[in-house]
Amino acid sequence: MEPLISIVIPNYNRAHTILATIQSVQAQTYSNWEILFVDDNSDDGSQDLVNMLSREDNRMRIIKRESGMKGGNACRNSGMRASRGRYIVFLDSDDLLCHTCLDQRVNAASLHSNLDFWVFPGAVIFPDTEHKPVMWNVRSSRGISDLQRFAAFDSTWQTSGVLWTKDFLETHRLEWDPALSIWQDIDFHLQALLLKPGYEVFWESTVDYFVRGNSADSISRTKYYTEEKNRSRIYFWNKYAERLSAENIDPASLRSLMFTVLKTALHSRNKSLAKEVLFFGVDKSVITPAEYSLMNKNLLMEKLSLGIIPRFRFPDQQVNKLFKNAQSETLQRVPLDAEPEYT
Repeated sequence: MEPLISIVIPNYNRAHTILATIQSVQAQTYSNWEILFVDDNSDDGSQDLVNMLSREDNRMRIIKRESGMKGGNACRNSGMRASRGRYIVFLDSDDLLCHTCLDQRVNAASLHSNLDFWVFPGAVIFPDTEHKPVMWNVRSSRGISDLQRFAAFDSTWQTSGVLWTKDFLETHRLEWDPALSIWQDIDFHLQALLLKPGYEVFWESTVDYFVRGNSADSISRTKYYTEEKNRSRIYFWNKYAERLSAENIDPASLRSLMFTVLKTALHSRNKSLAKEVLFFGVDKSVITPAEYSLMNKNLLMEKLSLGIIPRFRFPDQQVNKLFKNAQSETLQRVPLDAEPEYT
């Protein structure tokens, strides 16, 4: 029998998208799969909808979380622990799979069986709009490592684009960090890449998953500067700054992280954190005085006048270009050659 693939889907109040997501799995040409639908105590009827579907398809299992830390990461961990498959796919509750997705992934895994995970190209779609689909991301034209790209928030792939071996995840006790309310996918893939795994990105393969680019209700995409998300940014900095620096990656890769955490420190009046970020690896620093001021000039002057942040002596290193979007090579810039089938 073909190997079982466990598809873990976290859910919280996604009744308006979850049916299409599940139907995209049911339409697969590869049939030996199980869905672990992990509900985070929804109250919009989405669990009732999936209950009805599961009565008609015994490949679906429902896990209802009513206690413990909430969030997509906690749900993914619950689903992963309960999974029975040789392989695992983490599918977001508003993403879609092309009908040949699982076939393509299992074939690649069969041909390259010595790897820990396999990565496939995806597309961003904009349902009910005139926007054309675009690639999630493209191959780096500069030979930059995937570790460095994720550190720069230039995610080479999205959560749904990976086929994992359960053995790799269990052996390394690799789990999604429930303490994060943002940057969860970056965190999980950084954890994996820092383990120096065997993997391959099949850039030439057919696009096999689709991410909605206009999901305005996505928890990670809304209310971006809440206190909770600011705490997540600081937590992420403490978790990775020194570790990424020790990997001898280009320090410019940390610019997006440094700027975001620095801005968070200024907003929260966290003087020690601001100093730590500004002087983090002074000999490697890529933040210039001009960039620091332009980042938020009025806020900066206010903090200086209050004496919260002293007037620092900046490193001499100059950067030719001002800080720009960290995803300089990423999704919304590369249109697909042909319209994908995702409905």
